[in-house]
Amino acid sequence: MRQENEIYNLYIKNLPIIKSLARRYEKIDPSVSYEDLMQEGFIAISNAANRFITHTGLNFTSYLFWHLQKRFHGLLKDDKIVEIKYPNGNPDVVPYSKFLRIKRRLPRGTQWRVISPSSSLEELKERGRE
Repeated sequence: MRQENEIYNLYIKNLPIIKSLARRYEKIDPSVSYEDLMQEGFIAISNAANRFITHTGLNFTSYLFWHLQKRFHGLLKDDKIVEIKYPNGNPDVVPYSKFLRIKRRLPRGTQWRVISPSSSLEELKERGRE
């Protein structure tokens, strides 16, 4: 029981970090909900607390940040594609894994949209109803 309280206290203490990272990952992949990311954050806190070794000299927050990124990145699916519309009007479609690598180098004004197979299927169904 004591360990559960300690993990909960760590969760409350590190909630701003979890929320910040969850918002960032929610923007990267709109198909992953903020609530799911917050739940994964609690699991990441639990894993980090159980595996953290104090004598390494590493700050727990840094260790937790790594666990959160690993956990959140696991929710992102590699089967997605990204539609990119460059400011000059040229469209492009790239795999999601490539998009993550080039995202920061995209020119200002570039618009992009993440498409998962399930969302594109739903989109096709909606278009068929019109």
